[in-house]
Amino acid sequence: MRIIETKKDIVNLLRAEVPPSAFLIHVEDYFNQLRTELEDEAENQFNFSENGFIVLLEMGDNVRDLKSAGLADESGGLLGSYPEYFETLDMGDCQGRTKWC
Repeated sequence: MRIIETKKDIVNLLRAEVPPSAFLIHVEDYFNQLRTELEDEAENQFNFSENGFIVLLEMGDNVRDLKSAGLADESGGLLGSYPEYFETLDMGDCQGRTKWC
């Protein structure tokens, strides 16, 4: 699991090339969209600490127990959450990604 709170978190993931850069570009666009909607112009200092954060799940993550993402085992973790919507993202690599909001 990767938790993104700042632009630096995205830069670090891009350098490490985990996950694929095509996907991280989408995440960066989404980060910038949220930053704009929250009316914070200071791109390099913007932090989601007061508004939540972006969570990237990876193979092997226990979707029933994501305490560090605020989804505890007692409530069913991700499977016990009630997202507003789902969106399938086409990354062009034959592997879709799903965005839960």
